[in-house]
Amino acid sequence: MVDEHVWPIPVRNHGPALALAAPQSSGTMRFDMLRNFPTIILVFAEGKDRRVIRTAREAAQLLLKEWPIDDGEEFFTAVRTCLEVLTGDTEPEILHEAIVRAAYEAGIAAITTDNSLGVLRIYPVSQVR
Repeated sequence: MVDEHVWPIPVRNHGPALALAAPQSSGTMRFDMLRNFPTIILVFAEGKDRRVIRTAREAAQLLLKEWPIDDGEEFFTAVRTCLEVLTGDTEPEILHEAIVRAAYEAGIAAITTDNSLGVLRIYPVSQVR
């Protein structure tokens, strides 16, 4: 039986490209879609559009379907980190940091909490768009 939040994906040998995959003994990779991290509110296009991200699943959907740029170094780092979190190889807090950096790179304002300080932080939009 498959948990509705963990998707088994068949794994084939595709060489080093799947080095990040976490194969199970049955030959499938399991994605944990509910890996939570501190909430990030992203404000797009002069405040006209906002997105709230709380889980690795929400982050993956946003990065792959709605992110305004897809060629930045921080964007690629965030996508890779998202996969690592979904497969259980990285902690969600690392993804939180990667998304904030990718947002800055893309000119998106990020509003989040800093767990270590217990405060709200607003990350400004970069000047380069």
